[in-house]
Formats: sequence, C-alpha cells, structure tokens
Amino acid sequence: MSISRTNSMSVGDASGAPAVASSTMKGFQEFREQIKKHLPFASDLSTIESIIDGIKHLNSVDDRKMLMEHIMVYLSQNASHPMAQKLETAVVQLLYNDLPHPAITSIGPQYAYRAADGSNNNPSAPNLGKAGTPVFRTSHKDVSINDTSSYIDLAPLYGHTQEAQDKIRVRNVCVLLVLFNRNHNYIAHKLLELNERGTYVDPNSIPTSDPARADKLLAQEEDIFQTARLINCGWFASVVFSDYFSAILGLVREGSNWALDPFEEMRNIDHSLFERGRGNVCSVEFNCLYRWHATTSEADEQWVQKLSEQLFPGRTVESVTIEDFKQVAKTMMAKEPDVTHWTFGDLQRDRQTNKFDDKGLANILQTATEHPAGAFKARGTPYVMRLHEIMGIEQNRAWGVCSLNDFRKVYCQRDPDGPGNGSMLGRLLLRTLPGQYASDNTYTWFPLMTPPAMERILNDLGTSGLYETKRAGSAPSVQVLGTWQVVSQVLQDEGKFVAGFPERAAKIVNGPGFFIASNDPAGAAREQRAMLNVLAGDPYTETATKRFFFEKTREFMLRESCSTVASPVRSVDIVRNVFRAVPIYWVAELTGIRLKSSADAAGDYTPAELFDVLARIYTYLFLDIGAEHFTKLQKNVTAEVAKLKGIIRQRLGASRGLSLAGLFETVTQLFTKQAKSSQSVFAERLHALGYDAETQCNLVFALVVGATVELSQAMVNVLNFYLDPPRSADVQKLASRPQRDPKDEAQLQGFVLEALRLDSTFRGVYRKTVDSVQMSQGTLPPQQRVFLDIATANTSIIVEALRGVYSFPTIMRGPGLSGQLKRYKEDSAMTSTWSYLGPDQRLSPWATSMVVQVTYGFYTVSPGRGANRSVA
Repeated sequence: MSISRTNSMSVGDASGAPAVASSTMKGFQEFREQIKKHLPFASDLSTIESIIDGIKHLNSVDDRKMLMEHIMVYLSQNASHPMAQKLETAVVQLLYNDLPHPAITSIGPQYAYRAADGSNNNPSAPNLGKAGTPVFRTSHKDVSINDTSSYIDLAPLYGHTQEAQDKIRVRNVCVLLVLFNRNHNYIAHKLLELNERGTYVDPNSIPTSDPARADKLLAQEEDIFQTARLINCGWFASVVFSDYFSAILGLVREGSNWALDPFEEMRNIDHSLFERGRGNVCSVEFNCLYRWHATTSEADEQWVQKLSEQLFPGRTVESVTIEDFKQVAKTMMAKEPDVTHWTFGDLQRDRQTNKFDDKGLANILQTATEHPAGAFKARGTPYVMRLHEIMGIEQNRAWGVCSLNDFRKVYCQRDPDGPGNGSMLGRLLLRTLPGQYASDNTYTWFPLMTPPAMERILNDLGTSGLYETKRAGSAPSVQVLGTWQVVSQVLQDEGKFVAGFPERAAKIVNGPGFFIASNDPAGAAREQRAMLNVLAGDPYTETATKRFFFEKTREFMLRESCSTVASPVRSVDIVRNVFRAVPIYWVAELTGIRLKSSADAAGDYTPAELFDVLARIYTYLFLDIGAEHFTKLQKNVTAEVAKLKGIIRQRLGASRGLSLAGLFETVTQLFTKQAKSSQSVFAERLHALGYDAETQCNLVFALVVGATVELSQAMVNVLNFYLDPPRSADVQKLASRPQRDPKDEAQLQGFVLEALRLDSTFRGVYRKTVDSVQMSQGTLPPQQRVFLDIATANTSIIVEALRGVYSFPTIMRGPGLSGQLKRYKEDSAMTSTWSYLGPDQRLSPWATSMVVQVTYGFYTVSPGRGANRSVA
C-alpha cells in the first residue's frame, strides 16, 4: 500500500488545503490499520515510529524509540498468539547475545592491563597469545616456542617478560623504538599532569615517615606506566592501520585518506555485538609467509653485507653454515651490554641527559625514507641473507607445513606498492623529533615512500603545492627575551621588528588595515591608533562600552544559570555561557554580525560558533601550533576568514546606505527620530577615517579577532584568580561599594593587572627582526625570531566584567571539579601558559568550562554610579 496526494495545490492556493489534509489523514489512517492488522501490537504512533526506526537501523537501536518495550507490552498482552512465541524467543536471544559470554574482562587491577608476556588479554583464556607458548619459531632454545606475544604490543620496546618490563622506564633499541619510547614518556607526563580523576598525588605530599610511602608511589608509577603503555600501543596500532596499510594498499596514489578503524563498536546483522579483544595467536602459516627479506633496500643490503664481513671475517656467504651462525649469535648475546647502554648507528648518548641527538636520529630515518624497498618477488632475497632463507625453509619442513606454491592456491597475494596518508607515524616524528621535521614535507607525512615517488604521485593528484619533497633542514632557533627592559624596547620599536608570523597573516589577509598581524609595524601602529579613536573617541562611547560589558555579564549570569531545588543558589558555567559570549555580543553589535539563537535559526553564527571561528583564527595567527595540526588548521581558517570578511564587507556596505537594508534603516531614522544604532555610529566613525573599503574591512576584521577571544580568556583568568578567599573579599568590597571614585577604579584595575601578571592569558608573543638589531644582551641577526615573555590586557573592560560578576552578594566555585578550570601548565608551546581539556577530551589553549554559584539577590552596579540591593 502506498500513500499519495491525489490533488495538487500551488503556493498560496488556500482553497485546496482542506482536501489535501483530508486525503493525507485518510491515507495515514489506512496505513495504521494495515500495521495494526499485521502487527497487532503496533497500534499507536510511537510503536510505529520504533518499528520504522528499527528497520532503518538494523545495526543500532535507538533506546528512546522503545522498540523493545513495545514488544514486551505485546508479549504480555498476547501470550497465546503464534507470533508472540517467535518474538519471545527472539527477545531472549537478543538480550542474551547483547552481553558477551563469557565476559571479556573483569574488574580489578590484575585485569586492567595485558601482562608483559601477553597473558590475561582474555581472562577466560589467559594463555591465549602468551609469550613462551608453542606457536612459531623465535626461541633459540626451542624453535617451536614463541618468545614474544601474538599482539601488537610494542614488545621490542616494552619487553616480553615482567622482568624485562620492570627495567623499562627508558629503553632504546632503534630509531623508531626511541621515538615510541619518547612518546610513552610524553603520554605518561600528560597523564600525571592532567590527573583527570584526581587519583595521582605529588610524591612530596606523602610524608617520608609514612611506612606505606614506597608502596603508594610504586602503585602510582605502575598505573601511569601501564596506562601509558596501553595508549602507546594503541598509537602503534593506529600507525599500522593508517601509514602501513595506506603504503601497502597504495591509497595515497588515489588521494585517499581512508584508514581502517577497528576500535569502534561493531554489531552483527542481528544486532549482536561483534566480539573483539578475545585474544589471538599467530599461525605458523603467517610466520612462514609474512617475511620481508625480499623488500630489503639496497642500502640495508649493504649494511647486512658489512655486518656479515665483521662477524665472519674472510668467509664467503656460501661457506657460513647454520652452526657457524648459531655460535656467533651466542657469542654476541653474551657480550650484550645493559639495556641502558644500548646504542646503534654509531650514535652516542649525551652524557648529561642520556638521550640520543635528535638530528642524528632524524638523519637515519630521513635517509631510510630516501631509499626504496625491494619488490616482493621470487628469488628476491638478497644473496647475503641466503642463510636466513635456508634456516626458515628447513624449520618449515621440520614442522611439516605445506609448500609456498600449495599455500598460494588457498590465499592470493597482493603486491603492496603505495604510500601512506593520514599519517600517525608523521605525528610521532613531529612529537618526538621537534625541529627536525617540517609540517609540509613528504618526509614527515609519507615516511614510508621515497621523495621521487611522492613527487610523481602528488603531481598526478594535482596536490604538489601542499608538500615539499626536499629534505628540510633543522628549524631555526628562537631567541627568548624575558627582561622588562628588553621586552619594552622591542614592543616600542616600530621599525625594526615585525609580527612573529607575518607569513601566516599574508595567506589569509591582503592589503593594509589588519594591524594586529602586519608586516609594516609603523603603519600598523597608526591603524591601531585610528581604530582606538573610533572605539573611544568620546566619553559617551567609552562609558557605553563599559556599561555593555557590565550589564551583559550580569544578564548572562542570570539567564544562563540553573536553580538548585528548594534553594536560592543558582549555578552557571561562567566560561562557556558568560565570558565566551559577552565579547562576541559586543563586536557583533558594533559590526552588524547577526548572531542566531541556534544552528538552524536565521543569522550568521551562533555565539559559540563565532567564538570557535575566532579562536581558530587567533590560534593560527599568534600561537604555537602543533605541526601535525598546522596544515588542516590553515585550510579551515582560510575558508572561515573568507566567509567572515564577506559578512563584514556586506555590513559595512549596508551602513553606508549601499544596500536595501542600509537604505531602510536610514529612512526609518529620518521619520521616527530613532537613535542611531551602535553599528551605524561605529561605521560612520570608521568611514570618516578615509580608508578604502578593503582597508576598512581589514580594520574591522582585526578588531573582531583581537578584541574577543583573548579578552575572554583574560576575564576567565582574573576571575579564577580572585574567586577564592581571601582575595575574593577585596574585590567584592570594591564591586559593591555604593560610591566609587577614581581611586577605587585605579585599585580595581590594579587587581586585574596583578591577576594577569601572576596568571597571564598567554605567556608572550613572537616578533621577527627586519635588520640586524643591537640589544643589551647581544646582536640579533636579520630575520631572527624572538619570543617576548609578556602579558597584556585591556584592564578597564575586564574591570566591568568583574563588577558584573561580583554584583551578586555571594559568588563561589561550583562543587568539586565543576568549579575548577580543567587545565595544566603547558610546556610544549611557548606562547601558551596553560592548556585546557575540552568536552571532546582534546587539548586547547582556550578555557572551556568553570561553574560558579550565585544567589538570587544581587547588587545593581553601573559604571560611575553607586550600588543598590535588588532581588531578581
């Protein structure tokens, strides 16, 4: 049966409406009767909706549609119906199979991590995949025993026994393992810093007299180590599923960034969970087939040849026997040094840090990237590795496995000949070898492909402009300037220093006017002064701005707060719903950007959307960006800037009367004597500067970027600094004082400056020398990037926001972690003092959430006036 509309109606033809409605309702009623006849339990709309949803989404059931509940209701009412028996069986099976049997894990520390030898991956079969079990050859004592586990668990780094793992806190085997070792330390460091659940303690906080101190610290260290190990192994697995798969499947040749993702929840067609994590073992066939001797590069073949000559001096390859090989192997193992003294590739550890040189490590990897692997083919194994093949063939025969030709009849081979995309390995290189890899280089993102091959592929795909295929040199050093005298000298010198990242701004903004990131310091200073005159050219404008920040802060605290049952206490997320929003509303009112209440409403952006856009633009222009994020961020910011500047141009044109909207506003003001809007006043002052249209657009764009997100962050830091007693009492006293004088204003601004001095918004800014500059600490060469360790802010506006908060008689942190900024000291980016944990569990330089609690009663305080007690 189908439902159709039997008559048509054009837009505005009201006469056909009743007939259409009647036809539609009649058809829908027929549909319900059919459902009721064949599915008697589906007699109401919600049941029909749940059935349709279940049919559309066989692999995922929306519990809110309550399909299972509707089926249960039918079963209870129609126990004797033939269909009920089948449904009952299906429901029992579904409920049973929805849970794994047996359970795939158990609660308790012994089940939290897979053991070093691979055991306890599956509590029901703890020895499945365990090292030391008969799987395939790795043991030199018993070739039927596998000395390592069957899992992608970085055993070469972490070891395959608990004894070996206990020694692993710093271990280096080869370059990639060194990098994964550094990655482990990075992860462990972040786990301790974030301390998201508050379970880790500072070792210094445990008294030395505590008899359990050693056990507590050992338990904490073990938990951090094992958790970091799990994450690092997951990272390694992601490298396999992205870089490695993309390389052997040739996905980059097609411009594909697809990667296999086995970590998401999967269900069978009957909605049962697709089981994973039960464990596995490596088959003997896998061991026999999956060998890479034929793919050895020419450079590696020469290295093996050289090593063979050292181990068997004066011997030809043919003359070396299996027994000779075993004897030399035993001799070498007996001479093996302690793991903390292992080295490779003629690299030496630094005597003070015990670390390998980054440049040396990067050189080994980059050289390897330049050498192509050999092809999989018959008789492709290098001659010098002849003995390896013989030993493998003889062991396979002893095991009684089939020949390779027999095996090919069952399993078809694939010729892997392609690069990687969506590279996890590239991110590892950038994280662990900072300064040695560039963010736009094929050595970084396609390290498994030779540069000439990547150059051809990129040309074929038309993306050669995105990547550099030549080996990049080490990143230039940054000179840190920290003294007040030197920082002041640089900031005031408009001729010798330019913005720290002028090349970034040049990619998204053309022409003059963008004074916050200009290549012309003197011109930028003039433009900035002109914009300040537009914003605060008279006392009324300055007072109106202060009033706006005060009143909007209080308005949002009331509007966005939620009440507690039977209590006058209200809670509000001061970061997300107040301090992020107030500056956005201010610039929107000035510039005419239309804010919308929801994503689907009319307008340009929601306040949250505009904040996120401006935060990304600000980050791109001024902050240190992880090289792994730079290319994507630049692409997104370029599109966002184009959209935002287009809106600004349109609004500026409207304010000039060059559009229907502008003409209508002008006529309305003439006939109604209506006061000009903030946007109109702002635009008139801007036009009076005499700049061309594009320069005016850039001036407004600079204001929108420079006077919002950083100001928001500053307000967050100041409030966070004064939120706890005894500091809060001083601010509260000034904010609620009936009469305020210039002395009070100066004191409150002093509080703001002190907070920003001790808890700065950002650590500092970059500048770059134009020519050679003589400083007190020496001469800076041309194009030298310097970092100024400073903190600045617009204190008067922050003061008004602070007054808005403290206009409430009681202000306190929200309970528990909700009232704390989820942040930690940033040590990997020079520009940021803190990094914040966002709702998506990603790290950001922008504060995301902090709940405060207030009461209904508040003081009404306005700029330049006294305070009155009021009740909301």
